[in-house]
Amino acid sequence: MERRYIFLTVAIIFVLVFGAVFIYKKNCEEDDCFNKALSTCSPAKLYSYRNNNLYFYKISRSIGDCKLYIKVEKMAIGSDPSLIKLLEGNSMKCKLPAGFAITLGEMENLLEYCHGELKEGFYQIMLERLYALVVRDMSGIIDKAKETLKV
Repeated sequence: MERRYIFLTVAIIFVLVFGAVFIYKKNCEEDDCFNKALSTCSPAKLYSYRNNNLYFYKISRSIGDCKLYIKVEKMAIGSDPSLIKLLEGNSMKCKLPAGFAITLGEMENLLEYCHGELKEGFYQIMLERLYALVVRDMSGIIDKAKETLKV
């Protein structure tokens, strides 16, 4: 009977320690709190506005790597409908190498470590903007070529 109580006590302590280390996530209310947690890969959660868009961030502990989850919860009122379609409600998971230093303000440098629909949406936006720049610049080149050919 006494062994059963000792075993039960050890099991409860194990569950509590496991929960505290791997399951508990600190609820941050500001970027500084989350950046500190990110620098040490401590489990944390944060809802934050970036360019009037609501993002959800979550850090999970992992062996050797730091896992970061990012989701666009709500796009800003008046956002382009095509952007809303590409980004709102989408998420990505990032696997950061140990010791990787980044803050919320530098998230654009993070895409190579991530995968998911949100990353695909960001890349699609970048490609569309790049295409628009190329087309705009091509019109000037075509005009110059026409002038040159008229000589």
